[in-house]
Amino acid sequence: MTAAGAAVYAAARSRATRVRLVLDRIAGAISDPDFVPIDRWAVAWYAAILILFVLAVSAGLHGSSMSLHGPTTARDPATVRPILGTAKPIRSDEWAYHTPAILQQLYRSTPLHGEVSALGPDYTSLISNIPVYHFTTIFRPQFWGFFVLPPAYAFSFYWQFKALLLSVGVFSLLLLLTRSSPIAAFGTLWYILSPFVQWTYSWPSLLPEMVGLFCVVMCAVFYMSIGRRPAFLIVAAVACVFGAVNFALCAYIPHQIPLVWLGVFLCIWWVSARWTAIFTRDGALLRSACLGGAWLVVGLVMFGFYRDAEPALTTMANTVYPGLRSLPSGTYHLTALFSHFFSFWESDGRYPLPHIFGNICECAGFFWLAPVSVFLMRRTNGDRTGTRAFWTLAAFGALLFIWLTMPVPDSIGRATFMNKSGAVRSLHVLGLVNVALVAVALSLRNSEGVEKRQPRQSVVLAVGVLVCVYPIFRLINVSLANFLGNGELIVAACYTTILIVALVENRLALLATILILPQAAIFGHVNPVDRGLRVFESAPLFRVVQGSPELRRHRWIVYTGSVAATGFFSAVGCEIVNGLKYVPDLETLTVFDPTGAQHNLINRSMWLLAEPEYGSRSAGFEPLPPNIVVWRVSPLDPALRRIGVRYAAFTTRPPDDVAASLRPILSVPVSGFWLYELP
Repeated sequence: MTAAGAAVYAAARSRATRVRLVLDRIAGAISDPDFVPIDRWAVAWYAAILILFVLAVSAGLHGSSMSLHGPTTARDPATVRPILGTAKPIRSDEWAYHTPAILQQLYRSTPLHGEVSALGPDYTSLISNIPVYHFTTIFRPQFWGFFVLPPAYAFSFYWQFKALLLSVGVFSLLLLLTRSSPIAAFGTLWYILSPFVQWTYSWPSLLPEMVGLFCVVMCAVFYMSIGRRPAFLIVAAVACVFGAVNFALCAYIPHQIPLVWLGVFLCIWWVSARWTAIFTRDGALLRSACLGGAWLVVGLVMFGFYRDAEPALTTMANTVYPGLRSLPSGTYHLTALFSHFFSFWESDGRYPLPHIFGNICECAGFFWLAPVSVFLMRRTNGDRTGTRAFWTLAAFGALLFIWLTMPVPDSIGRATFMNKSGAVRSLHVLGLVNVALVAVALSLRNSEGVEKRQPRQSVVLAVGVLVCVYPIFRLINVSLANFLGNGELIVAACYTTILIVALVENRLALLATILILPQAAIFGHVNPVDRGLRVFESAPLFRVVQGSPELRRHRWIVYTGSVAATGFFSAVGCEIVNGLKYVPDLETLTVFDPTGAQHNLINRSMWLLAEPEYGSRSAGFEPLPPNIVVWRVSPLDPALRRIGVRYAAFTTRPPDDVAASLRPILSVPVSGFWLYELP
């Protein structure tokens, strides 16, 4: 990629004038000054993102931590190490079950089947963000590669689509808010490379795609409200349909609800700022047809989705967790927000973490410069639309900040559905608002409107800011059990001071350099750079399972205390009755709980680990925090056959008397598993 980039640069440099003319021509063709002006820099941004996407997919690159399966399952662990960076064990949601669930769809006996999947029965696949043969996949282009490309390149296509959607969506929304391509590009890189986004990049909820899709939908809706060009209105309607359906099918309500509320506030800004253009009769029929038709199609698609997914949705809605979960406000410590300025020293390898954090993903956040931008609004260029956007976003950001850090009556949480989101699951929205406020403030303070400061004035300002920042950081550090040493604390305070001074003095180039480059250097390798699926495809178990179709036609029970082991076994194409289940298979599990005494324990989304019972106890379930249920059941229990389990895998060889009643599939363990057929 570096060589290709250098070659492109060398070729483009000698033809710079021609390239600029081409970009200007494209910008002129797609720009609509009544909506947002598109210049050659915006066209170059979109082109660069597309080129990088194609190059990354062509190379088969991805950022999964799947290589962590290598030490226990690969014949030669050295062959499955990432190309760059290191795999992160803390990202277990991705490598231990979500990526295996995706690959299970490819390698199973009925590829991409949807009714039953690794994550649950009754079309749980439709709410699990995995590829599936279903009409709704038409609206989820990130999964198209699994239908036409080899598995390794299909997975790369899926992974790289995260960055494609996120960078295109955030840039488009910021461009609409600021009407400045350089500022929009700065804000987009800031958001993408922030510690929070990088550490949560691979969540199974598809957070990057979700944010990008939200931004695309908002831009499409806004254009359909005032646009005049028929072709562009049709494109906007199509983008709205695909974006809205895809956003809904990400199906993680805690992340979606605060984004929806941000959308409400953005609509309030748009209608108040563009009232005349929206309600003019000129082109109203076509605009109304596109806007109404787009949402009608969305409604019809979601009706079809609900028809098939209703059993899974109903079951999940009535689970103890997460269906009946209600989260209070005010659970995010104010100290935690300020501690995000310490992000450069927080990592998955530094322990102990401060007591207010659960793990490194919850430590991560954003550099909160939005409060500083409020003080910059005294001198603006008079753009009323931009000023109205700033204060609308500021109002929403203040309300969300209150929800995160202060107690709010439960009735408000229920009325707004924010009780389903809680505090931590709203941070990505507050971070987006933070970036947007700074970007809008910069766009309103153009170069001509900012007083040029002398070096002495800049030094005085820096000293004044440092005098204020350092004591605050010192208090925060004390509350975090002196997480930073004195030297680190001084560096953090000085770094923050430089950021604030650069923002106050409207020095975009300096601000972008000192904010983006360190983030790229420190957090750019949070997701390792890896290639291919060799950690699974080179495993001996993969060859055994793929070489015997019978092993993939019937259900397995995997006896192991490792959540990762169940994921690996699923990834090679086996259908296992335990492992992680988004929707519990109550019909199966209640066979082992005939009295219903443990219904609340198994009626949840959970890791279901199987433990062999070699004594005389009957089958049963035991809780294991935080959200694991241990299923004690004998491999000789005839009920296993009744629920369709034909094979069993053990990470420890069963006792001789038990093994004598089982038929070994192989005489030796394969990839750490002893394989048997049940009697």
